[in-house]
Amino acid sequence: MRRRPATRELSVQPLLAAMLAEHRDEIIEVGVDWVREHSDDLRGRRPRSETLALVQREFEVYRALILHGDPAPRAAFIEHVTSLRAAMTFNISTLVRGFLCFRHGVMHVVERHETVTLRQRLELLELLDDAYLETILLMTDVYTDKLKGALRTAQRELLHKEKMAALGGLVA
Repeated sequence: MRRRPATRELSVQPLLAAMLAEHRDEIIEVGVDWVREHSDDLRGRRPRSETLALVQREFEVYRALILHGDPAPRAAFIEHVTSLRAAMTFNISTLVRGFLCFRHGVMHVVERHETVTLRQRLELLELLDDAYLETILLMTDVYTDKLKGALRTAQRELLHKEKMAALGGLVA
């Protein structure tokens, strides 16, 4: 069964747009807290302000993708976050969680709204999941390439240091 692209229109898009406008800060804060709690690479190792800035940008990326069908901000964000995290050799699971925290924040808000019907919840989940899956598949390919590059660079540097140490031993 082929999944529909995240940019398709569903009847819940106006509902989602209203929730994003009204609960932006809450969605972001819940996402930040969730990803930091579940990611060893972040907890105690990176400042909360760094995670907050990334989740704020992620919020705008998903809003542009889901509500306006614009994938350009997503491509730029994937490039930014994968470069940042590959240089730090983060676990890929940290990035996967990072891209999932928007969905987590939105569903936190949805669960509190008693006026949202079961059908609307299911459509919202489908919309969020489609956007997430599309994004995560793109991100993992980009991140893998960048991480391999970072590891190759580290390996070259190590080999160079070993050669220099060996040459130093011959001279002494």
